[in-house]
Amino acid sequence: MTNKVLSCVLFVFLWLCYACQEGQVKDTGETSESTGLDSLDHEIKNRGQIETSHAVPSHLEMSTLLQSLKLPYLPALLNSPDNLKLYTDKNFKALNLGVYGVDFGYMNVYGKGGAASDYIRAIKNLAESLEVGYYFKLTTMEQLAFLGKQDSLTHIMNFAYNQTDHYLRSVESENLSALIQTGIFIEGLYFATQIMKDNDSFEIMERIGVQKATLDNLLIMMGKYDRDALFADLTSDLQALKKEYDKIEIIYTYGDPIQKEVGGRLVVEDNTTSKMNITQEQQEKITEIVAAIRSKITQPQ
Repeated sequence: MTNKVLSCVLFVFLWLCYACQEGQVKDTGETSESTGLDSLDHEIKNRGQIETSHAVPSHLEMSTLLQSLKLPYLPALLNSPDNLKLYTDKNFKALNLGVYGVDFGYMNVYGKGGAASDYIRAIKNLAESLEVGYYFKLTTMEQLAFLGKQDSLTHIMNFAYNQTDHYLRSVESENLSALIQTGIFIEGLYFATQIMKDNDSFEIMERIGVQKATLDNLLIMMGKYDRDALFADLTSDLQALKKEYDKIEIIYTYGDPIQKEVGGRLVVEDNTTSKMNITQEQQEKITEIVAAIRSKITQPQ
């Protein structure tokens, strides 16, 4: 009982740290010693609206799948935090804020959060450079990581990335939002395609296949800024990836809708299923293109 009480006290203390530690003021970029409980309370109250307002690729999607399949943890897949010094351009900072988010998510779902301090600091550094450091609470995240509080870390990171996306859009910096999402998308797909080399998993292959919809959305966003050389280059690479995705055959099996009563209400469920046929050649080509794009993002020339 004593341990449970201490655990509850500790959790409350850490949430107070989340609200009260150093933050970055969104409008000026200046730092302050306390963000205030009222600010955090306002953010949490609006969380549902913010999180569902845009289709943001999840930095946890692939990692959660890989862990659920009991696949081994492969630290060699991660983008080294030592590469942080390479990201001097604001666009590359945004791309790799997405990349490091996926890396940290991967470490966290595999219970390696205690060794992720360098990744947390890299995320904080990039976020501050983009004037969204306010949402990434360094001390709280490091404390939770050290204590192995995976669920709490997941909550805070999800909240931070979704708030970042909302804020950037609200100040007409959708270009940076698009780059963060591209970094998340490519890093998650990189993990999946690299692991598929040694694991013939239907679940991973299917997840790779369904990324086509996300890719289509990214191309729409990136296409708005293709007058910029980096955007034009990335859009061209994503178009090449889409060309391979368009070759994937999707077979739909239509079934009769199922009607059932849930909570006193009649609910109709779609009974249509789909199957993706991805050939070995298509898989290898997608893997090759994704690796090349990822290299451009994490190792800028």
